[in-house]
Amino acid sequence: METSLNTITVNKVKLLNTLRDNKNKHVKTVQETQEGYRESVIKILSSRLKEIKNGGKINLHFNLPTPEDHTEDYTIAVGMLEWCLEDVIQLTKENYENFVLDQWSWSTNFSNVTGLYCKK
Repeated sequence: METSLNTITVNKVKLLNTLRDNKNKHVKTVQETQEGYRESVIKILSSRLKEIKNGGKINLHFNLPTPEDHTEDYTIAVGMLEWCLEDVIQLTKENYENFVLDQWSWSTNFSNVTGLYCKK
């Protein structure tokens, strides 16, 4: 007899707590990333302004990846669970990866951009 793990049943309260924790971590990371991004932009602008004042070439092009904010993904998932009348929830593999493991389709790019601006 073969067991299929296409879906699992989980406790809604436990899932909500996990999602809220993941959301809080995401929000904190976004804030830190935006601070680092802002510092990088200010540094580049200061350097370019100095160059322009000294008669150098005007270059207003930025090659800095903009930080991403996926807080809304968490907010929607939390909201849906809060409205759900069931005490247990069926999760697909993809739901489990997103909600429990905090691995989303955007996670790799998010981590790459975060790594550019966070001082950790």
